Amino acid sequence: MPTGVAGLSNGHPPRLRRRQAAQLGQKRDGGVKPLLSQIARLMPCPLISFAACACVMLAALGCTGEPTVETVPGPEATGLLNNSKGYIVTDDSGDISAISLPDRKPHVVRHLSSAADGSRPTIHALSGPDRDGRIVYVEDYFFVKHESQERHLLKSINVDGKNDTELFSRPGSAMWATSAAGNGEIGHYLALSPTNGHVAFISHVKNRQMPRALLSVGRLEFWNLNGNTGPETKITALDEPMSWFPDGQRLAYAALVPRKALPQDADGLEAFGNYCGEVWEEIPAIYIYDLTSGKSEFFHVGWQPVVSYDGKTVFVGGWGGNNFSWHRVNVKTGESTHFVLPGGAGPILGTTPDNFVLYVGLPTAGSPIRFTDNNSPLRGPKQMLTIKVTNEKGKKFQTIVPYLDPRSHASFGPAPQ
Repeated sequence: MPTGVAGLSNGHPPRLRRRQAAQLGQKRDGGVKPLLSQIARLMPCPLISFAACACVMLAALGCTGEPTVETVPGPEATGLLNNSKGYIVTDDSGDISAISLPDRKPHVVRHLSSAADGSRPTIHALSGPDRDGRIVYVEDYFFVKHESQERHLLKSINVDGKNDTELFSRPGSAMWATSAAGNGEIGHYLALSPTNGHVAFISHVKNRQMPRALLSVGRLEFWNLNGNTGPETKITALDEPMSWFPDGQRLAYAALVPRKALPQDADGLEAFGNYCGEVWEEIPAIYIYDLTSGKSEFFHVGWQPVVSYDGKTVFVGGWGGNNFSWHRVNVKTGESTHFVLPGGAGPILGTTPDNFVLYVGLPTAGSPIRFTDNNSPLRGPKQMLTIKVTNEKGKKFQTIVPYLDPRSHASFGPAPQ
């Protein structure tokens, strides 16, 4: 099931900020930490030194001050999703929009407008739709008249725009929750189960400084679209994408685990056991949490798990040396094989019932290139990405959405049954 994020991540923790900050002339367009993680995506390994990041930014812009262009060689296939029905959901326009498949017709699900008190909401995270056509999202209020009005809401809405429902409202803005200015209110990601209406996210977030990388961890929390809280957990998880199994009862998530606590032959340890030449004492590992038993089991070393539509496969991302890559893991046998996303430049959004994989990718060579507008003065324009689809072998690919702002969120779910 989709994790609900898109961006120029390639395995770096995506910190995708709202372009609305730039539109309103605010200096809060991302802040230091999101800025550094965005710059880090231009490098094989992220750095947390501001001076180093500044050098990287200048190198990325080139001597002319123009941003560099990255593409994936063609040719593209055609008709890969002709028999697939579902929705790609984004906030690329500032509103929540859905693009139906296979006809690729867009429509606005939720138009964002200023509240009665003058405050202006932004979308902090989203996920879905589930198999009942429901989307969950975090509506954040950072642009308010008074700091005391800052708040974030967990809400659900049908993909047709009906039944916009508030699940909870909590004080504090989500936009800066993981920065020094915030209080760890909520993480960057939501995961909506394909069935049963369960929502997972991270709260009580704190930063963890690792060698050459700044991560965030917090408490794994569950809610249900019926308005009920899920089981209280004491599980500390990484603020990274999560993914549900089709039964809506098991969640794949990532946690930092002491290397010594893992078996020496742990799946993925050899492929993902070091980070840019640094051997961490704690490494990201995928666990599967069962809502019924309340227990977690180790699955594979890595992070950003994506469970396939049928639950037979989990795609796991991770660092091995200087490169981020994906592995395709057979749930039954544990067999783990390298999986290539043609032109991959961000997360896997999900899979279709006929085993096609949707993901965030680079533009295809020869296609028109666009750059973002409403940019921060420090960062400048960013190359627009795409949403692509590839077959289960990663051999053929096709562009489904030609332009995606790297600061936006994206998610995929099948059409309502």
